[in-house]
Order: sequence, then C-alpha cells, then structure tokens
Amino acid sequence: MARIKQLSPHVVNKIAAGEVIERPASVVKELVENAIDAEATSITIELKEGGKKLIRVTDDGAGMGREDIALAFHGHATSKLTDPDELFHITTMGFRGEALASVGSISQAGIVSRPDDEIGGWEISCDGGALGEVRQKGCPRGTSVYVRNLFFNTPVRMKFLKSDSTELSHTVSAVTRIALAHCHIRFELIHNDRRVFLLDPHMALIDRLRHFYGDEIADSLLLIESHTNKIHVSGYVAAPPVSRRDTKMQLLFLNSRPIRERVIFAAIKSAFDGLLVSGRQPVAFIFVDIDPREVDVNVHPTKIEVRFRDASALHAQVRATLKDILAGVEAARMSGDAGKEEAGETAPQKMPASGAPRFGSGHSKTQGTRQAIRDFFAHRANRRQQPHLPFDGHEAPAKSVIPAARPAPAFASETGPAFFQAHDSYIVVETPEGLEIIDQHALHEKIIYEKLLAREAGGADARQRMLIPPTVELSAAQWVERERITAALGEVGFEVEEFGGRSLAVRAVPEALVGADIAALVKDMSDEISARGASARMEEIRDALRKTAACHAALKAGEPLSARSIADLLEQREKMREKYSCPHGRPIALRFTLDELEKRFHRK
Repeated sequence: MARIKQLSPHVVNKIAAGEVIERPASVVKELVENAIDAEATSITIELKEGGKKLIRVTDDGAGMGREDIALAFHGHATSKLTDPDELFHITTMGFRGEALASVGSISQAGIVSRPDDEIGGWEISCDGGALGEVRQKGCPRGTSVYVRNLFFNTPVRMKFLKSDSTELSHTVSAVTRIALAHCHIRFELIHNDRRVFLLDPHMALIDRLRHFYGDEIADSLLLIESHTNKIHVSGYVAAPPVSRRDTKMQLLFLNSRPIRERVIFAAIKSAFDGLLVSGRQPVAFIFVDIDPREVDVNVHPTKIEVRFRDASALHAQVRATLKDILAGVEAARMSGDAGKEEAGETAPQKMPASGAPRFGSGHSKTQGTRQAIRDFFAHRANRRQQPHLPFDGHEAPAKSVIPAARPAPAFASETGPAFFQAHDSYIVVETPEGLEIIDQHALHEKIIYEKLLAREAGGADARQRMLIPPTVELSAAQWVERERITAALGEVGFEVEEFGGRSLAVRAVPEALVGADIAALVKDMSDEISARGASARMEEIRDALRKTAACHAALKAGEPLSARSIADLLEQREKMREKYSCPHGRPIALRFTLDELEKRFHRK
C-alpha cells in the first residue's frame, strides 16, 4: 500500500484553521477584514461569552448573491485575486480565501447576505465543515456572518481558551488596531447584549486614540509626517517621558494593515536612544504607505508579518522622522529650562521613599566626579589628622577640603565608612578590604522590595491612605478585565475602585511606596497584569507586581543624594536579608580589594 495519501479537504481546512484561528479574536479579525474589503461603512461585532458561544459580524458592504454565497465556505475561494501576478500587488486586507473555510470547519457558522442590486437575500450554513443548502432569506443590504460554539469539534483547542473577560480583551485589542487604521468606518462592539464601545464614522485618528488609550497618552502625542518618492510615514509619537514597560503601545500599520515589523521597531528604539529611562519603551502609532509592489504581505497566514524590498530605506526614514520631531521637543525643553535658570527658578527636589533629603547639582557630572575623588582622598588625609571630626549630615567639613561652590560630595563619620556619590548614580564606599561601588537604584529597589515582602509576610495592613486619590485611566482592552486587575492590585496592598469612565481611583498604597508616582506605577502594574493573562498563578503576578513597584519607587540613576540619604541607604542595606542582587537579578555592588587595586596599579 502507498504510504503517502492526499489529505481530505476537511482535514486541510482544520490544519488551516490551526494556522489562522487561535481564539475568538482571530475570527473577529478575519471577518472584520472581509467586511472592510466589501467596502463597508458600518461594522457591528456581537459576542456572547467572550466569543466562545457566539460571534456575529454584520456590515453594510457589497453583499453576495446566490452564486457567491454558495462558494464562500469553500477553501481557497476568493473574489480578491484573479491573476497570480496580483500576489505581488496586494491592495486588500484578505486574499487567501482560507478564513471562512477554516472558521466553518471548527464551528457552527452561517452567512446571510444581500447585494445592492437584488431585492432578497441568501443564507448558507456550515456545521463543522458540512455545507447546507443555499436558501432565500430576507435581509438588509450587506453581510452578516455568525459563528457559534467555536472549537466545538476540536475540544483540545477549546481547552486553551481563557476566561470570557480575557477573550473579550483580546478581541477589543484586535478591533482597536483595525479601527485606528480605518477611521472612516463606524465600529460597534457588543458583548452579552451590552455595548463595549461605539465609534462614529469619520472620527479623527487622535480622537480614536484618546477613546482607546485615554487622555494621558492623547495629550502627549506629537504629529509626525514625512514623504519620499516611495514611502509616506505619518502618525503620532508620545513625547518623553511618557513611556510604557513593553512595546505593546507601539502600533504599526502598513497600507492600513496592522503589522508587527522588526525594522520599524528598531527605528523607533534608535530614535529614542538616550531619551527614556532604561527598560522603558516609547509610545508610537506609525502608519506607513508604500507601493504594494515594494512589499510582500504573503509571508504569514495571518498577514501580521511582511517583508520589505528595501528595509534599510524604511528604517532610515522612520528613524529620521522621529529624530526630527524629538529634537524639536528637546530644544524646546532646554530653552524652557534655560529661561527658568535665568529667572532664578529651580526645580523642586524630589524626596526619596525613605524620607531623606537630597541636594541638587549645577555642574557637569564629570567635573563633580573628579572633584569627589579628590575630596574623598583629601578628606581621608584630614580624617587621619583629626580622628574625631564630627559629621551629622548638616554640618559641612572643613573649608580647606571643600570648594565654596558646592557642598562636599565625600563624607565620613566616626561610626560608619567613608563614602561619596559618583555620577549621581553610584555610591563609592571605603571598606576594610578596599572599595565597594554600589548602584543606588539597585540598592534602593531591593530595600523597597524586601519591605513589600515583609508587609505581606507579617500580615500587617501597613498602608497609607491617599489624601487626594490619584486616578488611572485604563485602555479599552484593560477595562474589560478591570475586576482581575483590581483584585491583583489588592493582593500587593493597593486599594483601588472604579471612578467613572474607564478610570480607577487609588485610595491607599503600601507605606513603602509613599513618594512614588502612584498613577504611573498603577498604570504599569495594570499593564503587567494584562500581559500575564488570567491563567498566570497569583504568586507569579504578586512577585512581578512587587518588582514593578520597587523599580518605580526606587531612586533613579542620575539623582543627586545628600550625605544623610546615602548614610540612610547604607544603614538599611545592613538590615537586608540578601545584599548582593536587585529583584531583577542585577548586582547591587562591585567590590575591589586593596590587593586587586595594588596589582592593577603595578604596586605588586
């Protein structure tokens, strides 16, 4: 017997479904794209139980007659390609003819449709791949596709579906991306007979961005645009310091098609180099229009990945476009800072979470570090001559040691080690064995992390109620998961409640986080909860939130510290259970013995 057999169309469609259909959001995406290709001006999406029980997408597009609807559920049947050469000049959202056949093979689906030039409509069903007869059906112009009991005949796939709210969140994200690319279309999303959102047609892009992502993002956006002979780049980018913990707020569109493209992500990262704190990602909504012949969209079943003929030119243009707008923002900021300095204004000094004061610096970090090193060793010599020199964090050491222009950055006391701050980022400490260089952010992050752990282990409700509760606006996708987000935040000591619209009010926070930017922190923690999904174990979520909170509240690199602040950090460090790495695994300190130093200076 022959070992090679040709697969049946039914099996082929199920395999294709595995490539195209991952969850209800995948079905919605395919059906909405078909509606857009049918030139719809209004699209309504109805869901039951997150889309697991029912998905219905209704549009007012061109509609289908009897002959067309009879072929709609057949594999590789499409109205969007007539010639093989058109594969290299794709102008439609879909073109493979796989979506409906795939959906019909793993659900109980059906289509009702009427073209504009016919009085009556037509209906056909597809139950697990088994086609029904085409029947007449009264209906308005356009098409309505319903999908019931997704994965009813593939229970293994059904087991991978998440909660209703999580599946709804994925659908909201998918529709959001499509709606941003097609602002001329009315979109309505209904879940369990309740409206999730309604977008009017011809709604400006900035208004849709505000609707989905809130005022904080919309108010920070800068318009971008550039042209070359082949490429048109447009959209919005958020001015620093508005940022996010990952790249999920970088939405890319190619010829009105949502995509994920490494070349453009790399260009965004390069343009923002040096403008954001390490570990933060820019917020950007970038639209690229290019001749379809310059790009291949036929490299992935879901069409989310593409291939450009001249990727380097695209990278260069996106980067240059962003650099130009960001340079203008930076110039305006510097101009404003200079004006404040001339007027004698100074920025308010932020207090660390420990409550210790800091002092500012008006000179370059390089000059400050060099002076600090000189002062450190000069102070050591002076200390040998005056072994009981007092220092209480307020009284300055002898004038012969410290220039009048700045308080001394090097300090010592009878009970503690000598230390100084270098580059407003590192604490250099003398030890009996040599020197220790401490990353101030990593150290403070670990201190706060252990305080949060101790609070939970002790069972004490050590929380600080907020006099004026800050509010956090969630994205549309996060709002449908607000109950899960609120519960997870409560697990780590936050008290939050709904505050109207899509906002949460923060009523109380753990005491260890007092002084942090609570609104920004809760926003990042909400992103963390959403990213991990409903199936994540609560202990994993709790630990991730502790790390996010500690990182947010900790001192940053580049922040000048007073002697009292440094002494306080060193004192708290001695009480830590584990002193050598931050919650993310980075080293807190580097140690250099006198033996190492003498070898490096060829004294041995």
